[in-house]
Parts: sequence; structure tokens; C-alpha cells
Amino acid sequence: MKTQELLRHAKAACPQLAWLGSEEKNQAILRMANAIEANADMILAANAEDLRATQGVISDVMLDRLRLTRSRIAAMADGMRQVAKLPDPVGEILAEVTRPNGLVIRKTAVPMGVVAIIYESRPNVTSDAAVLALKSGNVCVLPIGKRTVEFFIRNQVEILTTEFAEAADVSVADCFTISNLITKGYLDGQFDAVSIVYTQFVSMLTQTPVCDNLLPLKKTDSAAKSGVHSLVLYEPSPSAVYNAIVPNYIAGMIYGAMCESVASELGARRTAMDAASKNASEMIDDLSLRYNRARQGAITQEITEIVAGAEH
Repeated sequence: MKTQELLRHAKAACPQLAWLGSEEKNQAILRMANAIEANADMILAANAEDLRATQGVISDVMLDRLRLTRSRIAAMADGMRQVAKLPDPVGEILAEVTRPNGLVIRKTAVPMGVVAIIYESRPNVTSDAAVLALKSGNVCVLPIGKRTVEFFIRNQVEILTTEFAEAADVSVADCFTISNLITKGYLDGQFDAVSIVYTQFVSMLTQTPVCDNLLPLKKTDSAAKSGVHSLVLYEPSPSAVYNAIVPNYIAGMIYGAMCESVASELGARRTAMDAASKNASEMIDDLSLRYNRARQGAITQEITEIVAGAEH
């Protein structure tokens, strides 16, 4: 099935998926987790083909990211089951205002629709993104690798920008540029909501995927609970101050996510290199042992031949 056809099918499935209940979505996620574990042999065989096809094309670190093992598949399934336990975000009341005439206005969380994610050499992202999209009532399309960006551009599928493809090269100034792009798109009605998905650095051995909502901002009810309301005079106006602060806040959130992602990547690389170094040391020890055995065998053979010649 071609990508454009896949996107059309995904868009057609949005209404049905949006009306699914929490229990139906949770059961679907649990069945997906069970299916991954049940088909582990087939997944590992397909992954082995991918590894052979990319051998010598991508770096060893990227190969390690791409490599699946039974323990990694089990971790993927466990992560999916954890998502099933999370509360359903669909239908959550984000804000509520009662007008003087008694009219109640509510802002409610709804599915975005079709979510397209571009990533590479991370098979576990497939399961993570799929179940998160399903849990939130969205249809998820996952084009994998840098070439997919070129494919979408070539097929005139809208992408906000491809200028910031490498996270390590994104500066603070770039974060402000990204913030201005998404806030402008949100204000123009291009987006109903803006979320940022990144890898949170927990430790050198653990990095977890995180999804934070950027827009719309959630209204905190701490002041309402305490009964204390501060009187602040905003100049030139509250809306002007708000419009100036929000892009800076979002830029800070983006830069923080970028730092977390880079730290997570470096941690994963260090772990992979440490494992590779240990494997290399074990291989050196094994080869040294074989060499010494072969050398000792050759010396023994030579001594035996000398002794046998002396006897004759």
C-alpha cells in the first residue's frame, strides 16, 4: 500500500477511532502487546534482515539502536501495558468558564486526527507512538527514516519544516524560531493542539519517552482553591503580555526537551559503546587464549619432532 493511500485510509478511520470508549482502547492496546510477544520470532527474523541490509551503511551505534532482542521486545510489550493503565485523555475538561448570562463554555480534550511521526533506527518507537496515539483516539502513521521526509515533500504532503532535522544542531535561537512557528500556526487555526514528544534522560541506562502538552495551556486552579487572587496591573494589556510570554515559555520547553533528547542519545551511545567494548575485550581474551593454545601446540609438536629425530 502506498503512503498516500495509507494516509487516506487513516483519515477515514479517524471518526470511528475517536468514538471508541476507554475500555475498548485499553483492550486493543493489551491485544497489541500480547501480539508482539506472540510473534517475537517473526519480528526478530525481520529485524535480522534489516540489520543485514544496513550493515556497513549506518554506524555501529545506529545498528545497536535498530537491533531487537527478546528482552527489548518484552520491554516494548510492558511499555504498551503501562500505557493501557493511564487515564484516558479524551474528554478531559481543560477549562471551564461561566458567562454572566449563565452560558457555560468548556474547553475539552479531543483527538487530533492523523499523527505522522518521522524517526529512524528505533523499533521501540513504533509501539510507543502507536499505543499513545490509540490511547488518545488518534490515528498514527509512522514513516521511518530520513528518506521519508523527502518522500512526503515529493508527494506534496504538508510538513511544517525540515530545517531542524538534527537535534544536536538546534540552538537556543532555533528554539525561539520553532516556538514562533508553532504559536503562529496555533493562533491561525492550523493546529488544534501542540504537543512535544521527546526522550527523557533518567540515567545512563534508562531513557523514557515523554509527551508534554504545549498548547493550549492548562489553567491551574491553585488560586481558586486557596481563595487568594493577586491583583496585577499589566502594561500595555494582559493579552499583549500573555502573547509575549507564551512563545518564550514554549521556546524554553523545546530547548529543555532538546537537551533531554541529546543527553538520552549520548547515554544510549555510551551504553552501546560500553557493551561493544566489553564484547571486544571478551573477544580479545578468547582469541588470545586460542592463539596461546595454538602456539603451545606448535611448540609441543616441534619438540616432539626434534626428540623423535634424535632417537633415530
